[in-house]
Amino acid sequence: MNAVVKYPDSTKTSLQQRVGARARQRWPEPTRVEVRHRGAFSYLDGVLPDGSVLKLCRLRYIGSAHDWHFAIYRASHQDYEESIFPTGLPIGTCEDALDTACALTPGRPHRLDLTPGRTYGRDHLRVRRGERGAGHRAGLGRAVVVRPRGARRR
Repeated sequence: MNAVVKYPDSTKTSLQQRVGARARQRWPEPTRVEVRHRGAFSYLDGVLPDGSVLKLCRLRYIGSAHDWHFAIYRASHQDYEESIFPTGLPIGTCEDALDTACALTPGRPHRLDLTPGRTYGRDHLRVRRGERGAGHRAGLGRAVVVRPRGARRR
């Protein structure tokens, strides 16, 4: 039987502050990010300027305030699918999870750039969904594969 990991209120507060700061810094939409907590999971929802709420992703606490598992929201299935980060790893920061979810939200330009400190721009990267990448080799199923524009598929 697996025990549910409860995480401290200080980590919940830190998570809210970190994703809020990242959203203000890099994503003009949504106007704010709401965080809901349930058990070992935190759900990130974007609130758009018109007041509508857009589900973005789910984070799973794994014992550290800096490392999280990540699941992207699939509106087509109305569920969350375990995902990997663009680095190819199954563990990453809450800020990277927010960036990935916002970049892959339908109807939004793909603006994901992994260069530290770089302003996001559509011309820098090509995001392809559903390819078999590092996540597939790690047994995580289909993955989001991020390549520089013009890079060829192996």
